[in-house]
Amino acid sequence: MNWNNLNTYADWAGALQTLLNNAHDAIASGDVLKKQAAQKDLNDFIDNCASPVRAKELDAIATEAVGNIFEATLDQAMAEIGSRTAELANMTKEVNAITDAANSDAASIRLDAARKVVDTTVQVVQALTTLKQQLDATNPDDKKVADSITTLIGTIQTVRNQVETMNHPS
Repeated sequence: MNWNNLNTYADWAGALQTLLNNAHDAIASGDVLKKQAAQKDLNDFIDNCASPVRAKELDAIATEAVGNIFEATLDQAMAEIGSRTAELANMTKEVNAITDAANSDAASIRLDAARKVVDTTVQVVQALTTLKQQLDATNPDDKKVADSITTLIGTIQTVRNQVETMNHPS
């Protein structure tokens, strides 16, 4: 936007209305990049507003809109964390079922095989703990979450393989 072309209150109010419409569309789309662009545009408006009438009030409206975009982004992030928490609960249930099956078979297998199951279970618990800590953060790093899930999957597969070989020693 060329701020030098805005001279009257009507020009500045019209520009702000356009930016507010863009912010609304960005929030409705759920696109984080569009939300960030809308916040940047509103901040640019605040930095450049030279309306001859009620410039402070226009700046205040733009400032509140920036806050509204932040709140909408935060609400979206909280919803996504809630979804991840549900996924974690499901994975925990599955791991507990595998662990229960392994524990019931442990009495009929050799001690070293039981130790492998215990060691692997410890790794599962550690991976789940790491994943939970990342989900508890206010701004989770998706790569760290993905890496933890990958580690968890590998560990679960190891437990599964060990449990399968317990009943069918090679």
